Amino acid sequence: MDFSKTNELIADITTLFYERKRLVNTSASTFEIDQKITVNVSTVNELINKHEAELSSLEEGGNSVDQLRELESELLTLSKQFDRIQVMVDSELGTSTARKPIKESFLAETQHENLDNHELLQLHERIINQQDAQLDSLAELLTRQKQIGEMISNELDVQVDLLDEVDERANATEQRMRNARNRLDGFMESSSESSRGKSIYSTNNTYSLTLEKNCQLNLKLGTQSVWSTDTKKDGNDMMLFKCMRSYLSMSLGGSLDLYAGNNILLWSVKKYCEGDYLVLQDNGLLVLTNGAGTYWNNVNGTLDVPCSPAPTPTKYIEPTPVVTSMPNCTSTSMAMMTMTMMSH
Repeated sequence: MDFSKTNELIADITTLFYERKRLVNTSASTFEIDQKITVNVSTVNELINKHEAELSSLEEGGNSVDQLRELESELLTLSKQFDRIQVMVDSELGTSTARKPIKESFLAETQHENLDNHELLQLHERIINQQDAQLDSLAELLTRQKQIGEMISNELDVQVDLLDEVDERANATEQRMRNARNRLDGFMESSSESSRGKSIYSTNNTYSLTLEKNCQLNLKLGTQSVWSTDTKKDGNDMMLFKCMRSYLSMSLGGSLDLYAGNNILLWSVKKYCEGDYLVLQDNGLLVLTNGAGTYWNNVNGTLDVPCSPAPTPTKYIEPTPVVTSMPNCTSTSMAMMTMTMMSH
């Protein structure tokens, strides 16, 4: 029996494994070398099976015990080397090259009573060596599985840490957005107070004109609406949001304009007379006037009258105070406008 080819192939497989590790470290392709390893492993497996058959034939042929024992020992050594290679192949390449263990030698099949004590000890030693080889292969496989399990556990720990970090950042982002929304709501509320929800009143406090939150300019007698701009907005969240920033403005030319947020014009009185201002009279009439003439009211609309120059304001002269006795008298009420909107 010639074991030289088998020994040579086992050495080649070991060399190929070292070469494969080098390629893996350089991130190169291992496809071709994996194919060579697989072919060589298959060939060694066939050769060992062939050697077992040849050994069985020699046993049946009545060859000397010493010769058979020597051949069996050499074959057992090759088998142990190959078993270790099989574990490496299964671990690195993910293949299954399990091989049936070498059939027990003729020494196990012969009558043990024909063996002397020395031969029995040698038989026992070979059996123990064979079992040790199998246990070594199993231990190596279990070690490899343990390493893989630890790698998976470490990777899961990393993923859990990443998920926790993402969750913390998401919570922080949500809190920042909530704070920004609160600040925006506060800003919108404060910036709209100068127009939306404000009212002007007639001097007798009977009539009020209010720019409401729904973009409508509403004239009321007490709590009853008597006139409005018919610009009420509802059912549209975006438009209602813009109504929060609605305002009433007098242009330089004298026109009266009602705007929603982002300068969306909702209603306008296109009468251009210099010096116009808005007045809510005691009779409930809302008028545009410059003091010299009235050019619009909420009942008749724009009046077809030419613009008159606004009267020149009289210069106020501070009176000289005179000390006199103050008679008892009741204070007289003076009607006056509580708020007007002057052009600017």
